[in-house]
Amino acid sequence: MKFKFFICATLIHFSSFCQSKNETQDWIKEKLQGLSYTAEDSKGGYVKHTYRVSFNDCKMDLTEVLDTYISGVSVLVTFITEIPIKDLAKLNFTNTDNGVTFFFRTKTSDNIKETVVELNKTTFISEKEYRFNKSAQNDNLPTRLTKAFNNLVKLCGGQVTKEVF
Repeated sequence: MKFKFFICATLIHFSSFCQSKNETQDWIKEKLQGLSYTAEDSKGGYVKHTYRVSFNDCKMDLTEVLDTYISGVSVLVTFITEIPIKDLAKLNFTNTDNGVTFFFRTKTSDNIKETVVELNKTTFISEKEYRFNKSAQNDNLPTRLTKAFNNLVKLCGGQVTKEVF
């Protein structure tokens, strides 16, 4: 009887430190929506990326609004990318001169659904990258986001792919 009590108490203790699926999704949403990317040229042109995130069970919809102004022409394009969390194989952050690139890849080919809203065109891809300003490097955010996504993959019933090298 004491052994059963010990096991139950231990499980309750450890489970109280784990983030739930909703808590993990909310944290990821908060962090990604706080990021953006802007690049400007010497002639007054610019490229701006802003992001909105929502979750539908174990799929993440990441909406990217691309606002460009080059040589007097303004273009606004909206991409809605549906990423199946359970199928995530790789997350990678790369520091660049202008900021940070965040790279998603799935285990299954062409499992990421991307729609260009203005063209009403949908394609299926295996990998997707997003650009963020250098502020994405603050507070060890790339490592923390990677851990959060890995936790979410497990909570959605997937397996985290470990890199051998």
